[in-house]
Amino acid sequence: KINAAFSYGGPSLTIQTVEQLTGVHIDHIAIVDFTSFIALTDIVGGVDLTTTEGTEHYNGEEALDFVRERYSLPSGDFDRVRRQQAWVKAVLEKLMTPDVLSSPSNLMQIYNSLKDYISVDDGLGVTKLIDLGTSLRGVSSENITMLTAPYAGTDTSDDGQSIVLLDMDTLAEVSKPFQSDTVESWV
Repeated sequence: KINAAFSYGGPSLTIQTVEQLTGVHIDHIAIVDFTSFIALTDIVGGVDLTTTEGTEHYNGEEALDFVRERYSLPSGDFDRVRRQQAWVKAVLEKLMTPDVLSSPSNLMQIYNSLKDYISVDDGLGVTKLIDLGTSLRGVSSENITMLTAPYAGTDTSDDGQSIVLLDMDTLAEVSKPFQSDTVESWV
């Protein structure tokens, strides 16, 4: 379980676990906890998320409740993942505008607003983040595809934990474009 890797060994064991599972090298990591999730959502002015009642606007606290819910959802954790992906896309829509991405000063302002709320690895400092932001100028949120690891079902581990059974053959096929940096053509 990836969350167990984080609990027992922090970011380094999590990275090692994902790299061994997928064969894909992880360049950088950013950690967003509940406090930073709320702050990030509020910094971008809230997000619009689609529900069964239509599109609704959520502030940080409301968005956190929305993405953490699983018990009332038909597909439980899998629906929760879809909600989390929708939140990521909604935040990126707010951040990936020409006004933001074409202005190093706007990127710096966003960085200064977020730096106390998000932990990043040592190699992902302000200069690298600004460079990454400006490199995304030609990318729109419509060009972002969210993926979930292919799975074969769920089960319970020997020690009673709920687990997702990965479809390892399909995961190997999905990992290849990430390993060879050809994801864009694969998608």
